[in-house]
Amino acid sequence: MRQQAIDAVRQGRTVSSVAAALGVNERSVFRWLAAFAEGGPDALLAKPIPGRPAKLDRAQTAWIARVVREDTPQRWGFESSLWTLRLIRHLIERQFGVTLSTATAHRMMKTLGLQARNPVRQSPALARARETETFSAIAAEARHTGAAIYFLSESEVRPNHRTPSAPKDPSPITTAARKGHEPPDQSFSAPPSTRDRALPLNMLSAINLRGEVHFMLHDGAVTERVFLEFLERLLADAQTTVFLIVDKSPAKEFCMPKACIDSPGKRLRLFFLP
Repeated sequence: MRQQAIDAVRQGRTVSSVAAALGVNERSVFRWLAAFAEGGPDALLAKPIPGRPAKLDRAQTAWIARVVREDTPQRWGFESSLWTLRLIRHLIERQFGVTLSTATAHRMMKTLGLQARNPVRQSPALARARETETFSAIAAEARHTGAAIYFLSESEVRPNHRTPSAPKDPSPITTAARKGHEPPDQSFSAPPSTRDRALPLNMLSAINLRGEVHFMLHDGAVTERVFLEFLERLLADAQTTVFLIVDKSPAKEFCMPKACIDSPGKRLRLFFLP
């Protein structure tokens, strides 16, 4: 930008027009002209930023950016399949012997144009491995033992949630209203007391490979007591050994040994998602 300003002035444009075009103060353009007259083009170069030198050089930083963009943590010996600042710090310390704080790692990722984002989909290679290897092994064992495979899901519904009329639109319905005033919802018929509290209604459900769904409604979060009660009901309905595939929430992981030991006839096995 400094070089462009000098070239424009030397071609006959006024300092005020150049400053306006570049969005800078006229005094800055005069200062650049004086520096150019005294030291030539080299005088227009940016000065080094003072402060503590970076702990990683340019090649090391580029290596970190390439690894985070192209690889998964499992490729480098970590159990997680998604990058976090903690894992990036561990990788830098292991590869280069440099210890970074969380704030420094965050600034470095921001400088590299990387930020925390929800993954759109998992790695195709990992998904294929789980389908062809992990799940195939579970399915083979289920066939051998006569067990039924179920997938667990949790959902929450609030009594004041407005659902869309169009089946393809998953977002709640909105409408126009005067600023500061909420429009009436003619389709909502719950009593005012329920609408004001807006208490959520939670549901635990399990679906098997034949599409049969077993569910239980409950209040509040999924605690150990709620999860164990759901397992008892599921085993009573299934009347066979159950292989249940669940996510890694604290309540489920905590009560896994108790659930498997106390299940009638030890007819329950839990398999956790990554």
